[in-house]
Amino acid sequence: TRADDEVVDGEYGQLAAEVPPGQNYLWHTSRYGGQNRFEWRSRYWTFLLRLDPNRPSSTVQAQPGPWVGPFHWENIELRDGTERARRLRIGEMLRLMSFPDDFELIGTRADAQRQLGNAVPVELGKAVSRALLEQLGYINKNMRQVLYA
Repeated sequence: TRADDEVVDGEYGQLAAEVPPGQNYLWHTSRYGGQNRFEWRSRYWTFLLRLDPNRPSSTVQAQPGPWVGPFHWENIELRDGTERARRLRIGEMLRLMSFPDDFELIGTRADAQRQLGNAVPVELGKAVSRALLEQLGYINKNMRQVLYA
């Protein structure tokens, strides 16, 4: 089941559905195989951006416009049979940001996306903290143990 706010619709809804995984609006320029609707590099890179299931995700936008991705790589089919790109679900954004699956966000979908878009991915925070603690001598790099002074 899907929520209506997952559907990428409106003026560029069909174009978004035609963008292949890992591509963005540039698909719809004269240099690629889509409809020739946009000038080369005339938009921000996240416009109509689709994730690629085999590559790392791009940044989750805190305040995306209606056609700003990243969007899921799979389309959804509407009741009339047309396909549309879909926005990421809250659980998918949590997973991309390496939050635990049971982590709860309070508020609307827009509130959750703003919180996640402004957050540092949990695992990235851990890696940076660990590297800093190693450099300061609080963690032994080889043993990964905390050294107390």
